[in-house]
Amino acid sequence: MKKIGIIIQARVNSIRLRGKVLKYLDDKTLIEWVIKRLKKTQIKNIILATGNLKDNLKLKKVCDQENIKFFRGSETNVLDRFYHAAKKYKLDAIIRVCADNPFVDSEEIDHIIKAYKKTNFKYDYYFNHRNYNKVKFADGFGAELFKFSTLDKLYKNASDNSDKEHVTSLIWGKKIHFDMLPCKTSINKKYHHIVCDINNLNDYIKIKKFIVKKKISIHDSSKKISKLFSLYEIDEYLQDLFNVNRSLAGNENRKTLNYIKNELPYLPFKIKSFSSDKKVFDWKIPKEWSLKNGYIKDYKGNHIIDIKNNYLHVASYSQPVKKKISFYELKKKIFTAKLSKAIPYRTLYYKKDWAFCMNKIDYRKINNPELKDKKFEICIDSEFKKGKMDYGEILISGKSKKEVLISTYICHPSMANDNLSGIILTTLLARYIGNIPNLKWSYRVIFVPETIGAIAYINGNLDIFKKIDFGLNISCVGGKGGISFKESWNSNHFINQLVKKFFKKNKIKFKNFKYDIHGSDERQYSYCGSSINIASIHKDKFYDYKEYHTSLDNLDFVKDNQIFETFLIYKRVIQELEKQEIYKLKNEFCEPMLSKYDLYPHTGGSILPSQKINNLTDKILWILFETNGRNTLSEIAEKIGIKKNEMGNIIKILKEKKIIKHV
Repeated sequence: MKKIGIIIQARVNSIRLRGKVLKYLDDKTLIEWVIKRLKKTQIKNIILATGNLKDNLKLKKVCDQENIKFFRGSETNVLDRFYHAAKKYKLDAIIRVCADNPFVDSEEIDHIIKAYKKTNFKYDYYFNHRNYNKVKFADGFGAELFKFSTLDKLYKNASDNSDKEHVTSLIWGKKIHFDMLPCKTSINKKYHHIVCDINNLNDYIKIKKFIVKKKISIHDSSKKISKLFSLYEIDEYLQDLFNVNRSLAGNENRKTLNYIKNELPYLPFKIKSFSSDKKVFDWKIPKEWSLKNGYIKDYKGNHIIDIKNNYLHVASYSQPVKKKISFYELKKKIFTAKLSKAIPYRTLYYKKDWAFCMNKIDYRKINNPELKDKKFEICIDSEFKKGKMDYGEILISGKSKKEVLISTYICHPSMANDNLSGIILTTLLARYIGNIPNLKWSYRVIFVPETIGAIAYINGNLDIFKKIDFGLNISCVGGKGGISFKESWNSNHFINQLVKKFFKKNKIKFKNFKYDIHGSDERQYSYCGSSINIASIHKDKFYDYKEYHTSLDNLDFVKDNQIFETFLIYKRVIQELEKQEIYKLKNEFCEPMLSKYDLYPHTGGSILPSQKINNLTDKILWILFETNGRNTLSEIAEKIGIKKNEMGNIIKILKEKKIIKHV
């Protein structure tokens, strides 16, 4: 019988969060969570392998308490530590578990063990803890199993520090060939985008709060935890970011961007900026704006409205003002909405003025004949300063140099659907894309202030826009209503066909909107200079719900499960995109000499043209004609009327003969 052991990789002096394994999650430390959950597996041979620094002896007390083995080895060469621990305990196979996974699950590990035995120990490496090609896993629940012979091979071939620090990096880096097997998981594929590792303080706080808020038990299954966490995470974003007074430029935008950056620690998230007053095409970058106070008081000194209750009470980019005025003067500076309980959202970005916004109920209180001779105290304590307009950018590189643009805007305060929902969904989508192995496309994800941010981004990145043909603008994705789809400007572009086919195939009801010049940043990206095809999927599209641009677009209107529903659609659209391939001719200016490649008759004059594409030569000629570096293989197959598998065979031939190349 093969001897299997679980080796937990742990040390006290973690670089990202010192002492994290001994930090408490509810009433138990992180390492206790890991050990207790592992003890529910069928494997009783559990070893904690740590470094040889004195601080790590604190972990021995935990091991003694939990009755598991304790091993000390190299502090920095983790591969060496694993090798000697496995050798000491004479293990035939090792299950590697990281001590920063509090929800590592016995059932997930048992799936791996079952696969290991069922395949008669055939494979070098078994796993269900990370993505691999088309197989996706949630992060923080599963593990990896490798034979001692695999470990021995890794140990003997590791030459650089990275391969010694990360035990299985030689496997994943494909520097040496290993036979790998993705194993079963009990976690629903809906939740495979979540990450439950504790790598830094941000992760620790989030998971600690999650355990308390959702009353997570150390005995709860990965199936239950993953479902709860996916919605909890969205709800936390809503709570943390809703009451932030974002505008075109200022510190509140920087707070939001830094928050997003902390949520995406393994992606190359860069916070960049444009200087105030910089000219961009026909526009100018605005100054930073901040609002410290804003209210209207009646003659008795009672607050009628106050930004402490809602930031929407002051029109964004209002000039500072403090004085006592009559209602006759004041009413000229007040906006109300159609809905009596709603505070409207108004801006004064490009006009030096000030204004208040209030609901009709409050307006009636001051629109009172008895108060016509009374004075109202008004205050807008705002500040303008020359600084910068910030934005966030991530480039997630794939095999292709062609990029897909994913954009959302970050300038709206105190409104949940428009557009906090877009910020949240884009953050989740970026993390999901970043975890896809072997990406075909490259994805450029940006978080910009609406309109001026998109215009400035185009102005500063004209070379980048040569690589972009299409993209997605993410806004208004969390309402209570149905799904809708706004097409890009060219209704025949494949992004529109792809999304509509996806909806039809999955029987998703949706409302279809043709492109028009109203809306969000899609109209900036679509202008004739760049002419990018930008499509949008919404859940309560802008203009299409009565709460739009009011205070009723709040956390009662938008819920975590509503954003999650739209996220799943975007996630699957990305999956469909990743199936698409684009090629172009190596020589783009003329038809290749096909007879040279034995793909055309050597005797001239023998071909009689036909309206039907019914022979291999015709199919090759049409495929080559349509292979222009813009059309996808799916589009070409549909256009010329051949089956995808036949198209695949022809493309394979053309690739082998080096007539075409991948874009």
